[in-house]
Amino acid sequence: MIAGRDVPVDASVLVGSVNGGEWIHVLLEALEAQRTSRPFEVIVADRTSDGTRGRIEREHPRVQVLAAAPGATLPELRTQALEAARGRHVFVTEDHTVPPLDWIERFASALDAAPDTIVAVGGPVDNLMVGGSVDWAAFLCEYSGYLPPLESGDVADVPGMNIAYRRSAFEGIDRQTLTRGFWESSLHPTLLARGLQFRRLAEVVIGHRKHFGFRYFMSQRYHYSRYFAGIRFAADDRKRLAFGALSLGLPPLVVARVARNALRKPRYAGPVVRSLPALSCFALAWGAGEAVGYFFGPGDSLARIE
Repeated sequence: MIAGRDVPVDASVLVGSVNGGEWIHVLLEALEAQRTSRPFEVIVADRTSDGTRGRIEREHPRVQVLAAAPGATLPELRTQALEAARGRHVFVTEDHTVPPLDWIERFASALDAAPDTIVAVGGPVDNLMVGGSVDWAAFLCEYSGYLPPLESGDVADVPGMNIAYRRSAFEGIDRQTLTRGFWESSLHPTLLARGLQFRRLAEVVIGHRKHFGFRYFMSQRYHYSRYFAGIRFAADDRKRLAFGALSLGLPPLVVARVARNALRKPRYAGPVVRSLPALSCFALAWGAGEAVGYFFGPGDSLARIE
């Protein structure tokens, strides 16, 4: 059960609310049903305007809801929630996921048992929206490298929406690092450069539950790629222009990588084949976004990512 605000907590769950609608309430129900004796809090930083904040306050009164500016980016929402967090374990997920019932207990126990060099633990991601080829294409485009089954062990990469950090991971990290980009592209490289590692728990699989329209995901993939490329070599014009030119050849590499990752696991063979037409279009948006980002900078793409 989620702890009251006057109770000391062992863990804090951070959620940036950007989508609104029904998704986040499914997540909160899964958190309320967690099987753990550890007291934990849930902090939602919400930028929506569809009544999500009021509904959470009515239906999930133990959840702490923070009002955010309508234009707040997802990294800014996470940072806002982090600044209110009290737990020594900091969990991060998104507003359209469904964590397993032992999510908090498994990750917190793993952090307690791990050496200090393990700064965070994470797990695979699976698709819960299996009815359409566009939903599969969007999911595979984002998460093909995290499909179960995977092996447990120490790794350099875990998904940023199925992760728990030690609170000490954030010590000495300036706010700009946390807000200028998604933590897997801003915070994680900083932690790895300090000689720290991540640990994957292969059995702790989170569900991804989001419907994607074709035009919507074309836009999302373009803006994520533009943001990524736009900040990557901002101070090195030579690299920026070189990678901008190379990104024009990126689409077939994206399709090949996604297909390779998925086809290694028999249960995903059918979905990847059915989704190839949409996936190819999304790969074109990916390449175009990176090219524009390298040549012209990130623009306002980060604020457009949901």
